[in-house]
Amino acid sequence: MGLRGSNLLGWHWDLSSNYGGDFINSNLNNTLNSGLYEATGSSPLSVHLADYSTTQLNNTFDLTKAFRISGLAGPLTVATGVSHRFETYGTGVGSSASYLYGGTQAQAGLLPSNAGPHSRVVYSTYLDLSARLTKNWQAELAGRYEHYTDFGNTYNGESLDTV
Repeated sequence: MGLRGSNLLGWHWDLSSNYGGDFINSNLNNTLNSGLYEATGSSPLSVHLADYSTTQLNNTFDLTKAFRISGLAGPLTVATGVSHRFETYGTGVGSSASYLYGGTQAQAGLLPSNAGPHSRVVYSTYLDLSARLTKNWQAELAGRYEHYTDFGNTYNGESLDTV
């Protein structure tokens, strides 16, 4: 959802938020945990391997404006913006029969020591410049900075010439 307009001090603007997520419940049928069978004399033929979940909340604010510059075949278009992203990733433990004594034949379940919730926040900003230098030559230059709360910063740039 969002709002947009076309005259914020001459700039087009776009403010938006969106949210999405996914949940996976992983099970395995027609299998055997032979280690569990050896140790206890029984093993279920169906087990719960793990749960996986992910969510993402994005908040963005973007600005664009075209500038007429003498000597260029077209306007210099400037786009810039900022974003805030909150991401979660969770893993849930499988049933004990899925991982004890080496786990089931096809695939072992997720151990309790590997299960848990995880999250991070990402802050970013970008600047994009695009200009038609001549009738047949378009040039673009873009840069992006992102800060991840779990590992640090990234700087990414790109330039492109098209005819």
